[in-house]
Amino acid sequence: GEAIDLDPYDHSLYSNRALCFLELGAFEKARLDAEECTKLRPDFLKGHLRLARALRLLGACDKALEACRAGLEVERNSKSLRAEYVEAKRALRAQKRKRAIQGDLHDLAAEMTPEERRWKA
Repeated sequence: GEAIDLDPYDHSLYSNRALCFLELGAFEKARLDAEECTKLRPDFLKGHLRLARALRLLGACDKALEACRAGLEVERNSKSLRAEYVEAKRALRAQKRKRAIQGDLHDLAAEMTPEERRWKA
């Protein structure tokens, strides 16, 4: 925090702190710092990577994919961003499967009579 107080326009400080927050599991704080980094320096690849990772770990996979795409505009051949893109895609597919299963279970429960629900419990 002190370094950022001294130079609030240094994108690398936000990027480094975002990495620390990611390692600590403070994903929302990492997201905020990574967003600030990308605002200050939109062409800084690590800012996009850290933003995408934080968003994915927060469960915002659609937004993580957007962050990956923005970073790939900066550097099309980034292996780390391409890998993060794959992870975000996997996580998004898993979220969709989970929601579909939950919907199916909800529908099945709604079709059961009160007696059947008691018997299944």
